Amino acid sequence: MTPGWDEDDRALLRALGGRISQIIHGEDLDVPDLQRRDELGILANMLSRLARELGAARRRDREHRAELERRVEELQMAYDTQEVLLTTLRRLRSPLLEPHPGVLLVPLVGALNAARASHEMPALLERLVGDRPRVLIVHLTGEESVTPEAALLVLHAERVARPLGTRVILSGVTLAVARARGVDVSHVLRCDDLQEALSQALDLVEPRSAR
Repeated sequence: MTPGWDEDDRALLRALGGRISQIIHGEDLDVPDLQRRDELGILANMLSRLARELGAARRRDREHRAELERRVEELQMAYDTQEVLLTTLRRLRSPLLEPHPGVLLVPLVGALNAARASHEMPALLERLVGDRPRVLIVHLTGEESVTPEAALLVLHAERVARPLGTRVILSGVTLAVARARGVDVSHVLRCDDLQEALSQALDLVEPRSAR
């Protein structure tokens, strides 16, 4: 027993020890200052200031983490929105349309690069196998659309379509342009414009004698 310390002093010392343990374990404490000027009073007041400073630091840390989590959530939402917009844009640039029962139309707007072709091809092939249309029209909008990637897309589509009984029509490209760009059109039907391609597709689906 420490000389000069009464029971109240020892009770205060035990209480201070318990508060130190609570602070170490991350608990927020509101420890009031004591109006004592002896050693225990000084220790208690130092502990009070430490508790307040640690509590404030932990609150700032929680607020900082919450702000970071909010920003991460906002970034994720922005990323998700961007992906939706990009997907919509891709679909608008190369939608899969059905202008007539049994006719699938794929208009390729602008130049088709490798990245875009890798996105278009699976969707097109899946639709071909799933719907088994009588006719597939791949329409190229302008000479800039006549790229090696577009030629490969048509070639792969024709290879998948042939066993399904689907005829492939390539429209929007003249024979001269196709030859100048090195695009082989011998394996598909070819039309200079979309109107001609749609008319030919309709003849294949519904022969004039049956209309």
